[in-house]
Amino acid sequence: MKGRRISDSFRDALVGLLNAWRSQRNMRIHTLAAYTVLAAAWLFQVSLFEWLALFLTITLVLTMEVLNTALETVVDLARPEYDPLAARAKDIAAGAVLLAAVSSVAAGVMVFAPRLDQPGEVLLKISAAPWASLILFLGFGVLLSTVFFYRG
Repeated sequence: MKGRRISDSFRDALVGLLNAWRSQRNMRIHTLAAYTVLAAAWLFQVSLFEWLALFLTITLVLTMEVLNTALETVVDLARPEYDPLAARAKDIAAGAVLLAAVSSVAAGVMVFAPRLDQPGEVLLKISAAPWASLILFLGFGVLLSTVFFYRG
């Protein structure tokens, strides 16, 4: 559309993300998982390269979930009644999300598995910064309750 401001495009994109987050339980679950992984990365003080790997895989999963939601919406609009080809398209898009999630889990295992032999070190870091722990656990609680109790 000619004459649209770039700020309008950003607003529309943010509205789309919020809509996906509000309407899709799996998007909220992926967000909770991402928050948990990022909190663990902070506690374990992962390297810059490990942050990059975690960030990219998390972003890939969330992006695939948003695209899956968009595709499902378009398919439902085009074919409100059951259609085997529409079902196939939805299943394939869900499979793309699954592939991204599996790769994200693999990245997480590669980053965190070597650190799991020293859980006491993590507990010391948590107790040394109680305010940070409080923020992490409150955020985790809010996300967890939103994932399981939001009925949008």
